[in-house]
Amino acid sequence: MKIRQKLLLNMLLKSKQENIKELAKEFNVSVRTIRNDLEDINLYLEEIVGLDAIKINSNNVYLNIRKDDELKLNAKNKEEDYYTYRLSAEERVVLILSQLILSESYLTINSLCEKLYVSRGTINSDIILIKKWSKDHSVNLISRKGKGLKIDESEKRRRSLLMTLIREYNDLINKSKLELDSIDMYEKLFKNVILNDIREIIMKSEKEFELTLSDIAFDALLIHIALAVERNIDSNYVSLEADNCEVSKESTQYKMAEYMIKEIEKKYNIVMPAEEVYYVALHIYGKSTPKISDDNEEWIYIQLITDNLIEKVSRYFNVDFRKDIRLYEDLSKHIAGTIFRFKNNLTLKNPLREALIDEYKDIYYAVENNSTKIMEYINQELTSDEIAYIVLHFAAAMERVKIDSEEHIPSVIIVCSTGIGTAKLVLSRLNKYFNFNVKKVIALHNLKKTLENENVDLIISTIKIDEKCNHVVVSPLLKNDDVENINSALFRAGFSVNNIRKEIIKGRFASDIYKLLEKYGAEDEEELLRDEIRKLLNKEVAEEKKSEEEGGVLMLSEVLKREYISLDVECKDWIDAIKASGEVLKNNGIIENDYIIDAIKNVQDLGPYIVITKGVAIPHANNKLGVNKTAISLVSLKRPVDFSNSENDPVKYVFMLATKDSNSHVLALADLVNLLEDQNFFKCIDDSIDGMEIINYIKENETKI
Repeated sequence: MKIRQKLLLNMLLKSKQENIKELAKEFNVSVRTIRNDLEDINLYLEEIVGLDAIKINSNNVYLNIRKDDELKLNAKNKEEDYYTYRLSAEERVVLILSQLILSESYLTINSLCEKLYVSRGTINSDIILIKKWSKDHSVNLISRKGKGLKIDESEKRRRSLLMTLIREYNDLINKSKLELDSIDMYEKLFKNVILNDIREIIMKSEKEFELTLSDIAFDALLIHIALAVERNIDSNYVSLEADNCEVSKESTQYKMAEYMIKEIEKKYNIVMPAEEVYYVALHIYGKSTPKISDDNEEWIYIQLITDNLIEKVSRYFNVDFRKDIRLYEDLSKHIAGTIFRFKNNLTLKNPLREALIDEYKDIYYAVENNSTKIMEYINQELTSDEIAYIVLHFAAAMERVKIDSEEHIPSVIIVCSTGIGTAKLVLSRLNKYFNFNVKKVIALHNLKKTLENENVDLIISTIKIDEKCNHVVVSPLLKNDDVENINSALFRAGFSVNNIRKEIIKGRFASDIYKLLEKYGAEDEEELLRDEIRKLLNKEVAEEKKSEEEGGVLMLSEVLKREYISLDVECKDWIDAIKASGEVLKNNGIIENDYIIDAIKNVQDLGPYIVITKGVAIPHANNKLGVNKTAISLVSLKRPVDFSNSENDPVKYVFMLATKDSNSHVLALADLVNLLEDQNFFKCIDDSIDGMEIINYIKENETKI
């Protein structure tokens, strides 16, 4: 267990009852994190004393444990130390790399074995990963037999590497279910620094100099300064040629850096060299938009580079972006910042990189292949992070083109627990009824932040939401009542709901239609026009089908197989039912246990939204959590169980959905939903002995590709 979990358990052993929200406030973490911790503690208790001792009722948690078990547990806790916690390979690699970066001397395998409580064989396996990381980041890693490992880099380079490592470590937390506590990591890195102290100094400086940093820039600066303080306390000073620094002493960034360093010197009773002020100023400057005057010769090149890129991307899409003054101004400022960052070896992390590449593949390709002038000027390749930022500017410009050329249609966000499962189903069914501009399909926890950055007319959600905005909660099946409720919400937002079903023609397809209209404009050519449009439509359908096949769109019979079916299963409650549906997939190597745990937690946190129709539940979790393959399991219950869904309880049929990606399962899920409206399908399940009859029924009724 982690330190926080041990503290939680000790509190419960003393009080036997605590409020979850108060615990979250006490430990400065989210309610969900506390719930995750309680789940881990419960598993620990089952292992040690053989009982499920923790019960959660609404926002309160109770510990029900016998006195003798409590004594047994206390004895066990005394035997264990925090550092005996079994670290994952990723955790060990992060800790070893951080020690290597911070140390000037060799680290031996024996010392690492002692610190991490693992064998030499385990450390040797970790070293392979460490060498790979070092190679990927061009780190001068020295390995000497009998001495161990050592990194030979300058102080400036060490700090840059440590920043990179911390950034990647935080990415690891977000992308996996390791459930690491990042503050533990920081405690190991920063022995002399309290992050909250520095956080307050930065916030005070923002107010003083009226310069607001983005969340990303703020966090990066926080770690940058913490590292600087820590390294200075240990007498490790950065070397920076002040003459080569492009930050003027008269600039806001420099004065802000100077102010912060003085505050830090007072706080920690240290004296930091002038180079540190420049270094912090550089960091602030690199995260803000540099102002370059019109008479600066570099600005001429920036204008030429911007013009060149806009012209080439315009040609690629056959869209004239040159008239978009906002694009020109924003892009030129960004390119100026890009040039500055590369000249000063500063990096800009783009947290939306993967999402942007996925969402705007065409724009990314166009920018990547037409940025030669930028790369020639900086004399190196652009990073994918920088390209993705440029993509944002063109994506925004593309949206402005659409708004100018098309009638305004409702902008919609679709919400579910994970952003994938039931929301994808809703999206496919919405397309049958409405012409929407669906901006995003997101998980519930991303809603608040999304609304800060997006203007939307309507939110359509499969689960209850608390946001005070125009929203509709619908069944994933999108029943008639749901359609009417959406119509009402559209009316409230000022939209006409007549002729709600519209065929959408856009993009290059629209351009082709326009050309045909010009070609066959005469009355006597009407039949020719119809034939040509029919051919074009057939071509579009064929290309769409081909694209789906190439992308690996799966049929229901390909994801719900005979071996994924378990019939007449005995379950005591809904948790047991979800576990049973997950175990079927787990036993077939489809998912890991983390996926099952998260599927249960989703219902605990968000309610029984997965019960989508009478007697049917489709549990699912984040597809980043231990999914090896896209699949659906079916468990029929011997005795139906309640999920606390008054409308659709009790549940007899549980279909667990596990998706490797966000698209391949959509057709299969749509077919499953169609089958759920077929009473003969349920009769087939009830009458089946080994599941083969069910598979045959599915094959007869699924969409044929």
